[in-house]
Amino acid sequence: MRTELLTESTAQELRLHSDQARRLRQLGRSLASNTDWWGVEPRETRMPSSVIRCTHLSGDRYEVRVSDAIGAVGLGDLQLLVQPKIPMRHLLYLLREADQLPRTDDDSAELEPDATFFSLVARWYLIACERLLRRDLIRDYESVTADLQTVRGKIHPVATVRSVLSGRPSVRCDYEHFGVDNPLNRVLAAASRVLSAEPSLSDALRRRSRRIYARLGGVGELRPTDIRSATDARSLHYRDAHSLALRILIGHGTSTQAGKSPAWTFLFRTPEPVEEGIRTVIQRHLSHTWGVRKRGRALLGAKRRTLNPDLVFGNEAVDADAVGDVKYRLSSGGIKTDHLYQLTAFAAGYHAPRAVLIEFGSGDETDHVEVGDYRVDSFSWDIHMEDPEDAGRQLATHLEQWLATELAA
Repeated sequence: MRTELLTESTAQELRLHSDQARRLRQLGRSLASNTDWWGVEPRETRMPSSVIRCTHLSGDRYEVRVSDAIGAVGLGDLQLLVQPKIPMRHLLYLLREADQLPRTDDDSAELEPDATFFSLVARWYLIACERLLRRDLIRDYESVTADLQTVRGKIHPVATVRSVLSGRPSVRCDYEHFGVDNPLNRVLAAASRVLSAEPSLSDALRRRSRRIYARLGGVGELRPTDIRSATDARSLHYRDAHSLALRILIGHGTSTQAGKSPAWTFLFRTPEPVEEGIRTVIQRHLSHTWGVRKRGRALLGAKRRTLNPDLVFGNEAVDADAVGDVKYRLSSGGIKTDHLYQLTAFAAGYHAPRAVLIEFGSGDETDHVEVGDYRVDSFSWDIHMEDPEDAGRQLATHLEQWLATELAA
């Protein structure tokens, strides 16, 4: 199998067959139209028409770009591995802070040079599921309708009479069955089945997936509403395995459109969890002096419009001391004009004299612009630090000093 490495949101030239290019475009459009993959929250920003852009250059040369997502895409004998735009160690730290990934006891794979995000998620899922199965599966009562030889529960008289008159005596009954066929277990079974057939995974991981799927005997097929299932106090031991299973199912897709072999994918959208991770880190470090939260504000006008900064600093319920926005991009060393306009609007809408832009870079990249009564500053998360926790602490320190100095003026 031929493997090509890509970086998210970066165009790269590849050699493809026309059928592979067509299936890539189909896959990109399918994901872009999937609200489960993008998230169900309403968004004011315009979503792209395709997650995967594939532009023909000449001959068998194509320019391919995967927008704001990491993972893997398979096209028969071709595999595209999409790596994050920031170091994997920093991304995983932020995803854990955003509660998108569990804090596992087996993080050594992160240091392996050939570890991809999908293989890490698959490995963590298998570890969590094996740990879960050493305890026990949750059992629930479920409503079942079936034709039985003996009466059980509530009888359907019309269906039962028809069955007797047709010479096939049975009793149509509604009854409650106590078993393992429930939403949580169906999610685990579906994720295990996906991994067991995933060509990008090693034989060892696929074998472990098949063993888990076999242990989940008696669990039915995944239902559309199962994706919305959640753990509760009774099922806390499912938390890690269920969370990772949802990541696998939401990020995974298979297309069997015309072609010699199917196209498969596992893509994980990155901007929103990265934003949430940074906000969590800042909240933890500044909670003793500053309130930090995400809060929208409706604007007056002919149409409904809202301002939605990623960061609102201050303890007041109405106005804010400062606002901020997180951009999951590598810093260019300055504040771009469109970001300046956006942050100035945020500051005006919240009656905040200061606004801050947070990007990713060396940590010492700063910039500031004054627009009338408003000042916009920028800071970056230092992706060159070995320990991402140190990068978070450094960013929080910069913000605390900025808030204390600028707002005291």
